[in-house]
Formats: sequence, C-alpha cells, structure tokens
Amino acid sequence: MALGRQSAWNEEVVERLEERLGHYARAVARRLLDLEIPVVDVIAEPSDDDIDHAFEAVIEFSEPFQRLLVPAGACGLLWTSTSGWALFHVEDLDSDDLLPGARWLGAGIVPAPGKVASFLQAAQLGLQEHGSLERPYYRNDNTAEDLRDLEQRLSPYPEPCDDGTPWPDLFQQDLLDTYQGKAFTALLTDGPDPVLQIALRASEVTALKAYLQLACAQNSPVTAPGLHALTYDLHARIRHPGNGLEHRLARQAAAHHRPQP
Repeated sequence: MALGRQSAWNEEVVERLEERLGHYARAVARRLLDLEIPVVDVIAEPSDDDIDHAFEAVIEFSEPFQRLLVPAGACGLLWTSTSGWALFHVEDLDSDDLLPGARWLGAGIVPAPGKVASFLQAAQLGLQEHGSLERPYYRNDNTAEDLRDLEQRLSPYPEPCDDGTPWPDLFQQDLLDTYQGKAFTALLTDGPDPVLQIALRASEVTALKAYLQLACAQNSPVTAPGLHALTYDLHARIRHPGNGLEHRLARQAAAHHRPQP
C-alpha cells in the first residue's frame, strides 16, 4: 500500500514537473524574444533519457537565424532534466537524437532565463567557442527526494502573474505581443518616416502579397486586421504609384487595435 501511495505521489509530481517545465521554457523563450531573437516554437515533454521520469524542452528558431549560427542543418536550444541547457546542431530537426555535438551551458539544471539568453548571444559570435562538449550531470535517479528537489528548482514557474492559462497559450500570446507590438510601434511612429526606394522585383512583390494574404487567413482575428490593412496598402500603391504618403490604412488599423496602456 505504501508503495502504491508513493507511486501515485510520484505521478502527481511528474505531472506538475511537466507543466512547470513548460512555463520555465516559455520564460526562457520570452527572454529571447525580448532580445529580438526569433523564437518560433517551444516544446516541453517527457523524454527517453537515461533515467526514468526524464523531461526535455526544445526552443526552435527561425530558419534565417539558424543560418547565422550554422551554415547548414538545424540548431536550437535543448534542455534535459539531467544536464540543463545546450545548443544543439543536427542535420535534421526531426532527428531522434539532438545530443551528439551539443555544446552545454554548464550553469546548473535550472539557470535563470537571462543566463540562457546570454549563452545564446555569445554563441552567435562563434558556436564552437562557447559551451562545452562535455555533458554535465546534475541528476541521476528518480527517487521521491530527487523529484521533490527538481520540482523545487522549477517552483518559480509559472510566475505569480500567470492565471492558470496553459503555457502553450501563454507562449502564443508572447509571440503576438512581441511582433504585433513591433508593428504598432513602427506604424504609429511620430518621428521621421521617410519613403524608401527599395529595389523589389515584380515577382517578389507578388510573393510578398501572397504571404501576407496567407498570414491573414491563418492568424487569429487579433492579428488579421493589421495584416489585411498592410496588404491593402501594398496592393494600392502598386496599382496607383504615388509619393508613398497615400494609402496608410495599416497605420489607421494600428491606431484602432493597439492596446491602451
């Protein structure tokens, strides 16, 4: 009976750990977004590491940002519940094993999000010059005491301001706040806003319009108004070339939809 109660307790802890890991990985991703590092996805889930009750998290970046770090293949941030954070580089992101060649931060199992962000920023100056190929191990069993310790390390996540919303939804809101905020700030600037003469091929403009229209179709109603307006402005200026001061529907949409402070 005692063993059964212990097993049930462990399972409850495991569920809480998985949720808190998601919030922790999301906090790291949010810090990266604040530094204008283009995070595109966050994954947090149980893993098949070399001990039971193992977890992992992966933070994925945009393709152009990956090319700044490595010339080919896929790279991103990996967290394991035994070794903390590493920067991985593999031929294919769908690879079953992200560990070979990973460069480890070596700052403990749950370093502050800012510490992870600094590690990634330093790696942009030279991937092979930062981190260590030697994998550290901070956890090697799955006893109740070990699980309790890991849960304690992750206890600051979720943060007090979180209202119980699942962390994937919070991450999607982080993306929306980051990029829509940039768009609103740019469109509503009161400073100099010169008309730029940019060399674009007709095919590239057509492709840009198509991608904007796709974004309008796939994004939430929150983002769609601004995208629709920007698409309209682009199309109108192509059909009726002028001095670039006309067709400012996107600015009007930004003023209307921007959250009030």
